[in-house]
Amino acid sequence: MSRSLIFLIATILIVSSTALGQTATGILQGRVADDSGAAVPDAKVTIENERTAVRQVTTSNSLGNFMQPYLQPSTYKVTVEKVGFQKYSTSGVTVEVQKSAELDVILKIGELSTMVEVSASATQLATTTATVSTTVDNKKGAVLTADTPGGSAVDEMPTPRSPWMARPSCFPRTTSASSSLR
Repeated sequence: MSRSLIFLIATILIVSSTALGQTATGILQGRVADDSGAAVPDAKVTIENERTAVRQVTTSNSLGNFMQPYLQPSTYKVTVEKVGFQKYSTSGVTVEVQKSAELDVILKIGELSTMVEVSASATQLATTTATVSTTVDNKKGAVLTADTPGGSAVDEMPTPRSPWMARPSCFPRTTSASSSLR
């Protein structure tokens, strides 16, 4: 009896420890440099969620690098400021689940009242890890059907708002019936 209890506890600990590695956030990182490519330390980097207007502020380190982990998947507006440089701002920076978005910023020497605004997105190439992940759009969750030649047809999945019996083919060993259930 005690062996089975120990085995049960060990199994629970192993399973729960692997679940801790799963996060629903992403990372925004990059480098702040001047026109010559030299690092700009202590630059104020403001990251604002365009949907919720929640702001997070970080600063670049002595090498000009900055990193903001634990960002919710969304699009962000990023503003970089440093005394003696023009203010830099870009919007539409996309952060996805378990991905690291890269944003390299070039600050131009100038007055504080001058602002440079760029409308471009950050690179979604994972250069720091070998992790591959995919973001599923809540509105258009999709699955490839096995019976499709080449597996290329997309079949929309039911949403939480649709009746659960609207797509009985989503459940194993079920088929659609022509008569309605009562």
